Amino acid sequence: MSTNRFVFHEEDPRFNDDLRLSGIGIREIMPSGFVSRRRGISAFLLILFHDPATVLLNGLHTEVSPGTLVVWEPHRPHHFGRSNQSWSHSWILFSGQLITRKAVLIQDILEQPMHVRDQKHLLSCFDNILREFKEVQRPDIPIIAGNIDLILREVIRDNNDQVREEQTRDPVEIACQYIRGRISKGITVPKIAAAAGLSPSRLQQIFHARHTMSIMQYVEQQRLQEARYWLVHSGLRISEVAQRAGYTDSFYFSRRFCIAFGHSPREYRKLHEEGNPFPPFQEGS
Repeated sequence: MSTNRFVFHEEDPRFNDDLRLSGIGIREIMPSGFVSRRRGISAFLLILFHDPATVLLNGLHTEVSPGTLVVWEPHRPHHFGRSNQSWSHSWILFSGQLITRKAVLIQDILEQPMHVRDQKHLLSCFDNILREFKEVQRPDIPIIAGNIDLILREVIRDNNDQVREEQTRDPVEIACQYIRGRISKGITVPKIAAAAGLSPSRLQQIFHARHTMSIMQYVEQQRLQEARYWLVHSGLRISEVAQRAGYTDSFYFSRRFCIAFGHSPREYRKLHEEGNPFPPFQEGS
């Protein structure tokens, strides 16, 4: 086993319900290719990229630069890597009650590429966690949890600073990012306007001028795009796809989907089930 990588058995007695690590890797060098898991895994995945990489986030391929950190929640598809040369990353797979209590806090950073201002500080937290398994006979759960907490808090703080900076820039783009980041949740124009720092009527006005559609029309457009992604890339039931896309009524979802794409969700899945938009990939962490 690599000295900078540990993978743990699901029943590892060193963990408990408060915290469970599935694996950790630091500055791990990967060959050219992609890690791809269509159903994700049953833990949070946190990755700090040390090289440029391509990452699939919310159904879109995104190019990320060195120093970018991404967090996926359990059971979300993973797809990331580099097609033409080797690349490196640091990562942690973690779950447990100490994490789920922070679910609300980290909700806004899930599947959002964030540039970390102080990689050295974050990597020291990774090193502290790894040291517990290299040098201590029985690792200390509070120490491990504390370092994961420090990483998350640092990322949340950086994200909040970034949001504040964005609020001095383009309110329409802020509104779009807000919508894309909460597509499965209840979204209202007042909430979007509050995030963008404008009144609902003013945001509606400039949003329509930019996108030639209302804010809620844009919300539905994004929800239907999300639904298309889940239909093609998962085995979820239609009702589950509807929920992931933010629809509480699967019959209403099917009707809106058919109007938008000319096929029912079931027909659309059948038409595209042979398609594979992913480049070649390798399994791994």
